[in-house]
Amino acid sequence: MCGLAISDVNVLLGKLRPEYFPSVFGPDMNEPLDVQVVQERFEAVTNQINEAFPHLPNKDAYEVASGFLAIAVDHMAIAIKVCVIGPERWE
Repeated sequence: MCGLAISDVNVLLGKLRPEYFPSVFGPDMNEPLDVQVVQERFEAVTNQINEAFPHLPNKDAYEVASGFLAIAVDHMAIAIKVCVIGPERWE
């Protein structure tokens, strides 16, 4: 279970500031972005990663979030290249 999105990554890394978002979240779509929930979910995912790879140095939630963001940026760059130059020319 992850339940995290790139917007959550940006909240954790301080790139999105919840106070500038309208309260449109939650089941009734009337709650603000919840930084504490984002932090708790990243801590849980980070713990899972650290437990799965005990032979590697432990990461903190910010390192994990930064890694997720780097992967997302790389994948988006590839998608843009495919759209611009066409999939048949992409190798």
